[in-house]
Amino acid sequence: MSKKKKIEHYPLEQIESPEFLKDLSYDELEVLASDIRKDIIANVSESGGHLSSNLGVVDLTIALHRSFDFKKDLLLFDVGHQCYAHKILTGRSLKNIRTRKGVSGFIERNESPYDIFESGHSSTSISVADGLAIAKKDEEDKPYIVTLIGDSSLLNGVAFEGLNFTGHFNLPLIIVLNDNGMSITPTVGGLGKFFSKISTSSAYLETKSAYRKLLNKTRLGKKIYLRSIHTKNVIKRWLVPTTLFDNLGFTYIGPIDGHDIRLIEKCIKRAKKSTRPVLIHAKTRKGFGYDKAMVDKEGYWHGASPFHVETGEPKNMHQGYVSYSHVYGELIYETIRTNENAYLITPATPVGANLMAVAKDFSNRFYDVGISEEHALSFAEGLALANKLPIVSIYSTFFLRAVDQLVTDLARQRLKVILTIERAGLVGADGKTHQGYFDNAIFFALPYVSVSMARDKGMARQIFQNASEEEKDVHVIRIPRDYLKEDEKELDYSSLKIGDWLTLKENNHKIALISYGPILNKIMDRLSSDNIDIDVYDAIYQKPIDVKLLEKIAKNHETIIIHDAYSTRIGLVDEIIYELSKLPYKNKIVELSIPKGYIERGSIAEQEKDAHVSVDDVIDAIKKNI
Repeated sequence: MSKKKKIEHYPLEQIESPEFLKDLSYDELEVLASDIRKDIIANVSESGGHLSSNLGVVDLTIALHRSFDFKKDLLLFDVGHQCYAHKILTGRSLKNIRTRKGVSGFIERNESPYDIFESGHSSTSISVADGLAIAKKDEEDKPYIVTLIGDSSLLNGVAFEGLNFTGHFNLPLIIVLNDNGMSITPTVGGLGKFFSKISTSSAYLETKSAYRKLLNKTRLGKKIYLRSIHTKNVIKRWLVPTTLFDNLGFTYIGPIDGHDIRLIEKCIKRAKKSTRPVLIHAKTRKGFGYDKAMVDKEGYWHGASPFHVETGEPKNMHQGYVSYSHVYGELIYETIRTNENAYLITPATPVGANLMAVAKDFSNRFYDVGISEEHALSFAEGLALANKLPIVSIYSTFFLRAVDQLVTDLARQRLKVILTIERAGLVGADGKTHQGYFDNAIFFALPYVSVSMARDKGMARQIFQNASEEEKDVHVIRIPRDYLKEDEKELDYSSLKIGDWLTLKENNHKIALISYGPILNKIMDRLSSDNIDIDVYDAIYQKPIDVKLLEKIAKNHETIIIHDAYSTRIGLVDEIIYELSKLPYKNKIVELSIPKGYIERGSIAEQEKDAHVSVDDVIDAIKKNI
């Protein structure tokens, strides 16, 4: 019999479904896993995306698809950005991922029958799986229901509510815990330490794996290995106390090496036989397969911009520009440095918000609370009650989880808190699950909340200073995903007060444009280049609005164009129209704001066109009314 030729590379482009996996040997699976990692690295280096988390779950994903039939069984990813290997194994190319030309960077139900649950955020998969289990409990051929959830996602209160329900009703779920000790940044909290204690070191797992491979080379070695493992497990059950999961009603399996496909499959076979819900605790290495990501302790490679694979250097350097996040990161640093009562809180996003310098130099007043947005705002409430100055840096899309704390606690009590809302407005490639234009609908509904956005460095400084100097109330500073010139001269806005707007151009023209934020700079440049003469006003504070200036605008203009590229109509646009109706204003109002609904992935420029809030849309509206 001729010896089977060793596979050196697997043709990923030929994959149509995961069915082929069951025919591969474990050596072939190692080749496949390596090729999938290379493919992920190559494509993320071109389009950007979630790199480290996807590299870490390749082996787990392969093992899951070999052990289940997900045409019938149900697989839920928590968070949905860990799905790149899953997409490859279900016949989807990662080329141009996160762009209009390619697949989404998240699970999307309209992409594949293998995608049954969309989660842009974390910690909801167990509760959703509970619902699926209840719905299918009376089916004769019940599917297996599997969730793949990260350790930091499991630390969120929502996940624990789901775990408690699962155990109480003894639902037949298989939960695979991907424990890599990281969320976006290192895992924090007592429960994170708990996982470390019931886990074993990576050195131990590597030694255990090497020990097994060595002994499994001979029949005698296999017998010795099986006997030693049996003895170890007896001693472990005798010496080690039950885990939290045991007490919740789960069969707990682990910790195991999450990069050992054969071992993962054995644990899944055991899980399938259990009469209780099962939690398989797999230890993985975030960034596995790419050296630079494997040594990352801060979370730089969690969400990567396009980069050069060999060096790790970013491709699309914005030479001579800095992000608005960078500007506010420096302002927050300066505030923490000069005000000993100031504290910074963030839910696992210090890298994206440029806050690592604060974390390093003022660790006693910097708190990364992990993926726990509700806790972040309640923690801020406690600081505010003690007359401290809490600054909460939080992404717009993640803030939506903490609405209750803002509505019923912070705003109602008029507690002084600064909320820096990162990635406000359209966000680009992350698409509909991460858009940042819904937050204003909440802020505008509440009393004792101010809302602002700057369009240059000096304005950002004054807005932040105004918020810091106020004695009470919640001050929301929305930060767009945009850039400004690094050497830009910082203008003096010391006369700017909360609620003030600025007159940028006023020649008593019949048309007035009201807008704000960085896009207003681009509009001004375009007006100048196209030699268009209208009056322009910067609504720096979208709430409260400058009623006195608005009265003047209403009195002197036949047409008012209200432009908001960062929110839906439920915000500045509605507020201005309401105030104009009270004056009353009988002339023409043209509004351009993000429509209600979900805008798909793409570049921010593409999304602005989709929403009809681009600079071109503003210029067209002006020309139609001149």
